[in-house]
Amino acid sequence: MNFEIKKNVSAKIYLNQIKGCLLLNGREIKTNSLKFEIFNNLLNSLSISVNIIADRNRKNFIITSKLLLEISKKIKEICKNRKKIKEEIKQNKIKNKIEKEIINESSQKKSNLLLFFTPKLIFLLTTLIFFITEYKPILSKINEKNILQIKELERDYKINKCKENGHLPSLKPHCESMLNQIDILKNKKIPKISVFTIWLGDIYDRLRDTFGLINSIIILVLYIIILIIFIKI
Repeated sequence: MNFEIKKNVSAKIYLNQIKGCLLLNGREIKTNSLKFEIFNNLLNSLSISVNIIADRNRKNFIITSKLLLEISKKIKEICKNRKKIKEEIKQNKIKNKIEKEIINESSQKKSNLLLFFTPKLIFLLTTLIFFITEYKPILSKINEKNILQIKELERDYKINKCKENGHLPSLKPHCESMLNQIDILKNKKIPKISVFTIWLGDIYDRLRDTFGLINSIIILVLYIIILIIFIKI
């Protein structure tokens, strides 16, 4: 690092030196002067060497206290900047470490969350796929009763000749009631939870028909135990 001290005189500063000392045009200044000894001790403690570059044509160049003071000011400024840079580096390291810990903690939480939900998601998706596959057949089975009631009401409607005589006072209330019941049954919406409950009951019926009552109960108990263990993993 070069800087000008005064006209035709400059100095070059070397940092991180094994032995700090004061030089003049590349040669170490050796003298018994107290001020040079103090200055050299200062440079050595800071691991800094200073080479004063002066006009070689000038003989008997004198290094004054003022000149050393200017060099000291520059060294102080450099040391201050170095301290600031070191502090910034330290702060950045701490910041990077905290950010890394936050990222690692976040990744760990996501991983734990994924491990927690994966078994449940597999179970729910498997159940949902089976339910969707058998939804329409179960719905048709539920609607069979409604269809039978509708056919029975339509048959009564025809037997009573409601279409021809429905305007008669004696038949009108009865005919209108049958029409309302037919309309209600045709537009009746079955809740999905009801379909799901009947689907579960249908599964049990199929197990009972295949394996018998006792064996089907044993299978269901084992399934519930495995399911509880599976969800808690």
